[in-house]
Amino acid sequence: MNQNDFLFEKAVEKYSNMIFHVMKKLHVYQNREDYHQIGLTAIWKAMETYNQERGEFAPYLYVTMMGMMKTQIRRDIKEKEVENLVSPDEILEGSYDQHVLETELVEGYCAHLSPKEKLYIHYVFVEQLDHQTIAEKHKVSLSAVKNWKAGAFRKLRKELRQHSKS
Repeated sequence: MNQNDFLFEKAVEKYSNMIFHVMKKLHVYQNREDYHQIGLTAIWKAMETYNQERGEFAPYLYVTMMGMMKTQIRRDIKEKEVENLVSPDEILEGSYDQHVLETELVEGYCAHLSPKEKLYIHYVFVEQLDHQTIAEKHKVSLSAVKNWKAGAFRKLRKELRQHSKS
């Protein structure tokens, strides 16, 4: 056992409670073993990249661990979203209703929108309704529908920018 392994073992003993604390703070109740492994990896990574001149180790480790676990949570969420979509085989075989596919695809992009913005996207892109019809259907002004549109498009553009960076 070399010096680094010994130091890592000591750090694991000292900071193992932090792993469970971060998991609890992020509400991780599934795949706990995977997230525990991410916590151990965070300890190793923090030990390799830590610079004493920039402050104490424990806060640095906490931020590193929190960041790595949040990244994994985002990946898990994205993976679940992909699993809920239709497989390419179903599309090619034509065994999947095209309308349902379009609806799922559109709604997949709308997860972060407000309920009114989701309605707007659904009515315009799935049901292909015009603004006036949507306004009449919900007994709101045309201006309100246009505000739903503006909010939805602003959030969708932001989402697209974030995805293109990653």
